[in-house]
Amino acid sequence: MEMDLDTHLGTEVVARRMGGMPTSETEMQRQLREKITFHSHQAAQLKSLLNIRLPIAKLPPEILSEVFLNQAAMLRQERVELHTTSTAGDLDIHKSFYQWLNVSHVCRHWREVAHNCANLWTWAAFEERVRESFIDDILRRAVKLPLTYVHTINAAGHCPSCISMDGFYGAGYSGLDFLVKWIPRIRDLSIYIERDDFENMWKRLEEPDAPILEKLRIEAVGSARIRREALVATVTLEDAAFQTQLPSLHSLTLKEIQFDLMHTLLHTSPSLRHLEITSCVCGKDEDLPLFGDFLQVLHDMPNLETLTLDWSLEDMEAEGRYRIPPLPHLRLLRLSSRPGFLVTLIRYLDIPGKPATTVHYEYTEDDFIEDDDGLDVVEAALKASLLSLFKQRSPSTIAYGARSSTSPADDQVFTSCRIWASDLSAAVDKPQHPPSGDSGLELDNVPPRLIYDDAKSDRFSVIPAEDVARRLDLSNVHTVHLTEWDDEASDLSWDRWLEDAFTASTLRLTGTAVRGLKAMFADGLGRDAAMDPTEVDDGDNAGSVGSGQIARGGPSASRVIFPNLRVLQFVDVKLCYNSHNQDRWLDPDLLVAGLSLRRQYRAPDLLRVEFKGCRSTDEELMKLLPLLTESLVSELRWDGRPLRLPTPSS
Repeated sequence: MEMDLDTHLGTEVVARRMGGMPTSETEMQRQLREKITFHSHQAAQLKSLLNIRLPIAKLPPEILSEVFLNQAAMLRQERVELHTTSTAGDLDIHKSFYQWLNVSHVCRHWREVAHNCANLWTWAAFEERVRESFIDDILRRAVKLPLTYVHTINAAGHCPSCISMDGFYGAGYSGLDFLVKWIPRIRDLSIYIERDDFENMWKRLEEPDAPILEKLRIEAVGSARIRREALVATVTLEDAAFQTQLPSLHSLTLKEIQFDLMHTLLHTSPSLRHLEITSCVCGKDEDLPLFGDFLQVLHDMPNLETLTLDWSLEDMEAEGRYRIPPLPHLRLLRLSSRPGFLVTLIRYLDIPGKPATTVHYEYTEDDFIEDDDGLDVVEAALKASLLSLFKQRSPSTIAYGARSSTSPADDQVFTSCRIWASDLSAAVDKPQHPPSGDSGLELDNVPPRLIYDDAKSDRFSVIPAEDVARRLDLSNVHTVHLTEWDDEASDLSWDRWLEDAFTASTLRLTGTAVRGLKAMFADGLGRDAAMDPTEVDDGDNAGSVGSGQIARGGPSASRVIFPNLRVLQFVDVKLCYNSHNQDRWLDPDLLVAGLSLRRQYRAPDLLRVEFKGCRSTDEELMKLLPLLTESLVSELRWDGRPLRLPTPSS
C-alpha cells in the first residue's frame, strides 16, 4: 500500500491525540531523537545477537586468533610495501597503517578474542598523524612480548586533513623519543626516511639500549631515494648512530642511503647472519671505498649466512692482495652487479671451498659493460669464475627457461638458469630407475649451486645463461627441467645445448617448453637417407613399432637426445589433438609418435610419463592409450596417481 503526504500528516495528528507526541515542536524533535537513539541501540543489540550466531563467530578463540594474525600480517605487509614503493605526493601513501584493527570492530566476540591475543598487538608503526598515546595503548596489550616497530620520517607532503603542518615537524622529532622509549623491547626495527633534516635522529640513537634487537632496516624512500645517475644520496647514516654493540642483531639491511664501510654498525655485530646492501653509496664524499674495507666487514661477520649486494660496491678499488675472510656458514651469495665485481668477489670469498653455497647472479639493465672495459676479457673472466664454482662438484640437475620482467613497461627477454651439483668425492647419484612417485628432482628441497639470470637486449652486452651451462661438464646430469620457453630467449634450441647430458634420466617440461618436443623427437635426430629407420629388414618383426627390433646397421641411441631418459613429466599443459602451434598444448599423437621414434633409434622405453596440473578431455586422454598398449612406457600418472585407461578389449 502506498502512503501519500496526507497519510503521513494524518498519522502525526492521531499520534498527538493519543499522547504519543507532544504538541511543542521543540519537545517533539527531542523525543524523536531519543527514539532514534533507542531504536539504533536496539538494532545494534540485534545485530550483535545475529553475529554471535554466525558460524564464524562460533570458532574457538585459538583458531580465530590465527585468522586475525594472518589477516593482520597481510595488511601490514601491503601497507609497508605501499609506503616504500610510492613516491612523495602519492595519495595512497596516506592510507592508515592500522587497517588490521578492523577485526576488533566486527562484533563483541571478535573484539574480546582480539584483545586477548597478545601476539596481535606486537606490531606498531609511527608516523606523524598517529597519536603516541594510541600506539602506547597498542603496545601495552602486547604485555611483555618482543615488538616489531616501523618508524617513518616523512616529507611534508601530508594534506591538511591528515595533520596540521604546524605540528608536523614537531611530531616527527617527538617520535624519536617514543622510539628510544620502546627500543629495549623491539626485536624488529624498520626506519624509513623521506626527509633530509633529521640529523638529530642519529644522535638520539648513538647508544640505544637494544638488547633483543635482531633485525634492523634503514631505507630512504620517496624523493629521498638515491639518484643512480649522479650517485647523490639524500640520507646519510652518520657515524654517531649505533655506536654500541647490538648483541642479538642477526639481520641488517641498508638501502638507498650513504654510509661508510668502516661504520661501527658493520663491525660490532658478530652475531649477524644476513647482510643486504642495495642501491647505496658506500663511501664519504667522492672518495671510493677500498675493497679491503669491504673484506674487513666480512671478516667481522664470521656467522654470515646470506649476503646480498648490487652495484653499490661496483666502483671499489680492488688492487692488491687481500686476506680471504672465513665465512664457513655462507649459504647464499646474491649479486646484481657488473661482472668485474662478481669475478673479484668469487676470487676473494673462496666460494669453491664452500660447496653448499648458492651463488645467484643477475644482470640488470644498468650493468652495461663499456667498450673500454675490454668486453672479451670481462666475459672470459666471468665465465671462468662461474665455472670455478663446480671445480669440486659436478652438475646433477639443470633448470632453464624464460622469465618475465618484473616491470610491466619492460619488454626485454629474460632467461634464468639454475644448476644443482653433486660432490665429486662421493658416488654420483644418477637414478636410472626412479621409484614410482619419486623422480629424483632436487628442485624443491635442495638449493642450487648457481642461479644465473640474464636480460637480453640490443643495448647491453650480456653472457647468455645457456652459454655458461654449455661449458660445464654435463656427463653426470640426471635431471633436466625446462620451464617457460621463448624462442628469443636463446640462440640455440634446448636440445642443442643439452645434447651432452646423455645420462639424464628425468625430463620435466613446463608450459611453453613443450614446443621443443618436435625437435627432441624428430628434427633433433639429424637423420639422413643412410640412417633412416624405415630402411629395415623385411622380417616379420623388423620395422614394427611395437617390436623394438632394429635392423643391423640401423640408427643407434647415441643419436637421440637424452638416450637414457626414463621419466618424462609435463607440468601445466593442456592435451589437445592436432594443435601443434599452441604454446601450452601438447598433441598426444606427437608424444606417441616421438616415443615410437625413440624406440626405432634403440633408446630404452620410458618407465613413466607423468602429468601434473594439466588439463584434458576423456577423448584426448584416450589418445595416450598406445603408450601402454605398445609398451612405450610402463606407467602413466596423473597428478601423482596411476592413470587407468580402458583398453579396447575391456
